[in-house]
Amino acid sequence: MRIRTIKPEFWRSEDIAALSIEDRLLFIGLWSYVEDNGVGRDEPQLIQCDLYPLDTFTEASLRTHGGLMRLSQQGLITRFEGPDGRRYLQINSWDKHQKINRPSKPRFPQYNAENCTLTEPSVSPHCTLTEGSLPEQGTGNREQGTGKHTLLGPSHETEPAESASAELATVAADAATATANTSKPTKTKKPSPRARSSRGTRLPDGWQPDQALADWTRANAPAAANAAELDRFRDYWQSLSGQRAVRADWAATWRNWARKCQEQHAQPNRAPAPRATTSDRVNGWLALAESLDPTRQPTNQPTSQPSLIAIEGGAA
Repeated sequence: MRIRTIKPEFWRSEDIAALSIEDRLLFIGLWSYVEDNGVGRDEPQLIQCDLYPLDTFTEASLRTHGGLMRLSQQGLITRFEGPDGRRYLQINSWDKHQKINRPSKPRFPQYNAENCTLTEPSVSPHCTLTEGSLPEQGTGNREQGTGKHTLLGPSHETEPAESASAELATVAADAATATANTSKPTKTKKPSPRARSSRGTRLPDGWQPDQALADWTRANAPAAANAAELDRFRDYWQSLSGQRAVRADWAATWRNWARKCQEQHAQPNRAPAPRATTSDRVNGWLALAESLDPTRQPTNQPTSQPSLIAIEGGAA
């Protein structure tokens, strides 16, 4: 894309006024799109990417394809196939409209009737301009047009070619299909009830064994076949939080609970072992010390003490 100049006379031109607002914008955009020799690739997708990068695909595609066709019919551009077999478009009378200082080396060929083929009916790029038909352009350097001139040739009313109409209809259909495909909402697959149940749930409020499970409990774990054990089961699982409180099969969970209850009930009651007193522990340590030291006087024998009478007699 290059910088070009638009003079105020552009907006007062009758030929430009005959165009729609969108076609005027497209025409101005083509000045920046083409090379310094006024020629650019006739690829609508490249044009719409440069001129309408933020517009939706459908709008930009229809605007570009239809606008190029109308500009060609009005004689403002020439669409042709070059000697290399590629499609190009040329701004008509470009050399009269833009004076480029230090122009870049052209990459694309200009239209030549001897070795180029028109791809769409249009006015000859070398048509004669009418006095005051189009505005003059400004001056500039390589990236800015220079010179004083009128824009393009006179307006010509032509009927749309059948091929161009068919092409535009095809583009519109393709764009509508692309929009429908992109705007179609994506359906989110809901998990099946079986998939949800496989992850487990918390114990439902007021849960109790069904008739079959109650019969199994009375037959296999009678110790758990009572309301008190069922309340303990509910209180335990409802007091837990997070994943610990989630089970996939509460009937199986109850059977395991009932089996443990029955096992505990079947174990004989064992009398608790008597707790050792402090005196018992002290006597145990003393007995151990005596066994290790044979010369030690047994603690259970009273030590010999002088007679109180002898002491008193001696004192006398």
